[in-house]
Parts: sequence; C-alpha cells; structure tokens
Amino acid sequence: MISRKSARLIAELYEQEFTSIALPNLQQTCGRVTQWSKLYEFLYDLEYDSAFLEWLEKSVRTGVVLKDFIMRIHTGESLNAITIKLSKAEKAARAQELLRILARDILNLFNSKIRPQLLTPTATARGEMLRIVNAMNESQQRPFQIVDRLKSQLELDGYVLRDEQLYYSESAIVPDREEQTYLRSLVAKLPIANKEVITNHLERTEDHYTNKMWGDSISNARNFLEEILNQVVRYIHKEKKLTSQIPAQARGRRDFLECHGFLDQKEKDAIDKFYGMISDRGSHPNIAEQDEARLMRYIALTFSQYIPLKLEKYIET
Repeated sequence: MISRKSARLIAELYEQEFTSIALPNLQQTCGRVTQWSKLYEFLYDLEYDSAFLEWLEKSVRTGVVLKDFIMRIHTGESLNAITIKLSKAEKAARAQELLRILARDILNLFNSKIRPQLLTPTATARGEMLRIVNAMNESQQRPFQIVDRLKSQLELDGYVLRDEQLYYSESAIVPDREEQTYLRSLVAKLPIANKEVITNHLERTEDHYTNKMWGDSISNARNFLEEILNQVVRYIHKEKKLTSQIPAQARGRRDFLECHGFLDQKEKDAIDKFYGMISDRGSHPNIAEQDEARLMRYIALTFSQYIPLKLEKYIET
C-alpha cells in the first residue's frame, strides 16, 4: 500500500515540476500557481482518465493547491466527486492505483532528465546518478533529492521502479496473475536458458494455489527456485569456462555457487535449510495446509527474487 509519506513526496514532485511562483498582487499573497497547460499535456499524453482530468482542472482553476490535491487523493477527499457511486473499498483501491500511476509517471519524467547525461546508454548505477545530481546547483538538485527519498519510501511500501514500471515487489507471494509481473521481469532480463520452464513453474504455483492444490503449489514454488539456481550455475560455469562436470544434485549446485563466490556460506545455509523444510511438506504440525502453502510460497518466491538480483550485480562486477 502506498503510504501517506509517499503520497506527500509524490505531491511535492508534481509541485516542483508543474507549478511556478506567483507574484503577489492586491488580491493574493505570493504563492505557487499550477501550470495547467503543461500538466494537462503531460497527463493527457499518458492517457489519464478524462473524468479525473476534468475534475483536476476544475479544482486547480478554482484555487485548489496542486500539492494538496494530490496528497488528498490518499484520503479520498480529492476523488469524492468522481467516486461517489463507489463503495468505500472501491474508493480506496481507486486512490491507491491512481497514486501508483502518478508516482510511476513523475519518477519516469525525472529519470528521463538524467538519462541523456549518463556515461553509457544502459548505466543506472546509483553512484553515477548522484554524480550528475551533485553537479547541479541547489535549486536544480531539490527535485532529484525528493526523487531519491520517494524511491526509498516506495521501497518501504513494497514498490520497486524497474524498466519504467512501478511494481509491487512483494506481490509475487500472492495468487494474483497481474501482480506476478515484477518477478517475471527479473527472470526475463537474466542471461540464462530455460526461461519458459522457469516461468511455467511460476504460473503453476499460482494456479495450484488458487485451486487449493496446496502440495502442488509448494512443489512448483520449490521447482521455480531450484531451476533459477540451476541456470545460474550453468551461466557461471560457462562464463568461467570450467571443464568440470556441473553437479547433478541440487545440493551440489548450491555448493558450487558458494565455491565460486556467488553465495556466501550463510546464504547457502539458509537456502539449504529452507529447501529441506519445503521438501518435507505436510510434516509441519499445528499449521493449516493453506497457511503452510502460502508461507512456503512466500519464502520460496522471496529467495527467487533474491537470486536474480544477486546475478545482476554479479554480472556488473
């Protein structure tokens, strides 16, 4: 769930980009005014809902502060007029989805301002981004400092910006097909084989869970993790041009990853112990089958995010 802290930072970024300082006159004090044409074109090109655009325009043209409007999306106040027929739960879901999209789009906008200055087209290292921002003057740095804080806060909320999409990174543990995208995107980017086999296990663990096939769901979550580890072993074996045989057993492959510096001892031990635990499905007393399946999937798919992210860093170094 996008928190109120994130909503405030999202609002501050839109204020930075789409408002300007108004000169005081006899009727008003100095403040900020919304650059409506610029904001409208931005949201229009990104195909925001027309009812939202109409209500936003009406609000800012009648004096509502843009920052306040966006912050009050979180509480539902800004959307009351266009969600009046929705239930309380539907209103909350609408507000969360709108905040997620607003966050994604404003982050992509500021990232696009940095991208042309990167040393290489694919460079995304945090250090290089900081180098560019540090070269700016204080007023130029301000929005990028907010960007950095917003990304960190969204991560605490469970969201990760990747490939211009804002994914709910904890979503791979719940049985919702649309929310599996983040984990699928990690696998898609890896320089490994058998991607179809890997994603097939992901689909099966999801389908089996929703069909209350608890044991099959756990097995496919384990197979998903195991095949990722297997393909990482094959990648490292090939890159190092090793002539030895790839270990045939799962435990031997995990030992291989520790031996070649991909996993440290504690990481390998954690996976070993979890693998033993998940392989003994049904032998855990005092827990319902559904809860066992849900939590085993949670851990397996969490490890399954951990390994691809390690491989990305391993390839960089």
